[in-house]
Amino acid sequence: IPFEKIVEIVKPPRQAGVNPLVQALFVMQNTPSQNFSLPGVDIELLPSSHQWSRFDMALFVNEDEDQIQASWVYSESLFKSDTIQRLAQAWLALLLQIVANPERKIMDYQTITEQEKKMKQAEKAQRKSQKLGKLGAIKPKSISVEKNTLVNSELLNQDNPLPLMLKPASTNFEIDAIAWAVEQRSFIETSLLKHGAILFRGFPLRTPVDFEQFAQAIYPQLYGQYGDLPKKTEGKKIYKSTPYPDDRMILYHNESSHMHQWPRKQWFFSELVAKQGGATPIVDCREVYRRLPKDIIKRFEEKHLMYVRNFTHRLDVSWQDFFKTDDKQQVEQHCRQNDIEFEWLGENELQIRQYCHAVIKHPLTGEKSFFNQIQLHHPACLEPNVRADLENMVGLSGMPRNVYYGDGTPIDDLVMEKVGEVYEACAIRFPWQQGDVLMLDNMLVAHARDPFVGDRKIVVAMGDMVQRKTLSPLFRVEAEKPHMEETIDG
Repeated sequence: IPFEKIVEIVKPPRQAGVNPLVQALFVMQNTPSQNFSLPGVDIELLPSSHQWSRFDMALFVNEDEDQIQASWVYSESLFKSDTIQRLAQAWLALLLQIVANPERKIMDYQTITEQEKKMKQAEKAQRKSQKLGKLGAIKPKSISVEKNTLVNSELLNQDNPLPLMLKPASTNFEIDAIAWAVEQRSFIETSLLKHGAILFRGFPLRTPVDFEQFAQAIYPQLYGQYGDLPKKTEGKKIYKSTPYPDDRMILYHNESSHMHQWPRKQWFFSELVAKQGGATPIVDCREVYRRLPKDIIKRFEEKHLMYVRNFTHRLDVSWQDFFKTDDKQQVEQHCRQNDIEFEWLGENELQIRQYCHAVIKHPLTGEKSFFNQIQLHHPACLEPNVRADLENMVGLSGMPRNVYYGDGTPIDDLVMEKVGEVYEACAIRFPWQQGDVLMLDNMLVAHARDPFVGDRKIVVAMGDMVQRKTLSPLFRVEAEKPHMEETIDG
């Protein structure tokens, strides 16, 4: 079968400069070599004057009489020479162990070399010495994740319980971030439920692929069918951040809280730091719930919310892009299955209405949290001139996005003003560093984005999906749905 047909059928994620099917190659050349001759011609096989890698890494092994010769060919943009030498030494050590004790199971062999073992022992002794030397002078903010761990934790800001910051304990060697994350899943989960946000800083995560593997190490079932964000081409289940004007703030929201399901876990990776601004402010939604006036919170808890979205040509993403299909019947089936009201407006425009909670009880901690997306949907949060233009064009009911109380009554602008004040009062900001990973419990912490100058790249991953129907039932009266004929002439 032609190679391009295999790629066409398998449809693997494509990345420029990377082989679409495999990244590592092992070739054992053990067929006897034969001399090739032609009458009257002297033939000599010359080595290639230039060699390059078609894969991330390839190991070519040639068997010749009583010896084996191995050649490592690798991409210099991915691996350092020292790294390849360590791999080669570990591989050789493994082969020697197998020859000496061929009856063992493969997992019983050690892949660490004696040199690496001595280095780790020295590092361990150094850490122990430093720990003993600092007894009695340990700062309260620095705590150990686990006994003999390679990572320390501390609060980024002593005045705030979030985010908890995790950093490698030593800069003398490079921690295996993926292996560490797998081993520490329980600790990470416990810390996330307590603090709501964790900042991983100083880990060797250099590319979006590194980030995706790190997030999968924490939670293997990442979500890959999110319609509101563009996919990141370098990975399988990671996304680019929201394409929104650089000079505008993206207001506070809990990811997908206006939909039938949302991620409880969310990760942000700083691939490229902006020259100026571009922070990702976070707020503890438990604190927002406590600080909002009781009459406002009572209204939200009793009435809930109704989100209205109009997929209108050139005003928002198309319904085809959002639902990932051109088939109207599939859209209708999806809506019915997920308790979404829908109405086709004209030939190719769609309005959907979803009834959601404004306040939830966290399914694991039982804490009340102000969990919603009202700032991203309410017209009061638009620029005044943008709001006026949209109302003139399509009216309030035709807005690309809007939100009402669950009974269809409008949410007053003054209520939105108070919500905005409380969000900002609770906001925590910190400057991104290259390679940072911020992990949120999306049901406890909302996030936003500050304006920025220069290039900025944040990669997003999501997982641990929660269905709205698993929460407390939504008690509502029949809402009066908006109609397009309310359009105001411009």
